[in-house]
Amino acid sequence: MLGLIGVAVLTVTAGLSAMAEFLRHGRALAPLSVLTGGLRVFRTSAGWSVFMPLLLAALAGNAVSAGLADPVSTSDDAFLTHELTMAAASTVLVVGAFMWLWASTVAVRQARRWRPRGD
Repeated sequence: MLGLIGVAVLTVTAGLSAMAEFLRHGRALAPLSVLTGGLRVFRTSAGWSVFMPLLLAALAGNAVSAGLADPVSTSDDAFLTHELTMAAASTVLVVGAFMWLWASTVAVRQARRWRPRGD
């Protein structure tokens, strides 16, 4: 259980870091939403910059852990089981989807508050 909690904490930390980096560039995307006529650009770019790295981490981590767990998961007292690796990958995907939704919602709010200056 501690391993799964550790994976969740690390995923939240990585997701918050990616989200902060994405929102830092959110002000630069606001004029693009005016040009494209919609706010879908925020959801798409949030997906690529927040969710996709976490998705790739879940897939790569699951593949590596499956390869490492195969020799030791056959014994009766195995700690690293296939169920644990699948639960960790599922946790990463759920946290990644939540971070994607959160980042896109905050970015859309930033875009709605953006007003071009009348210089």
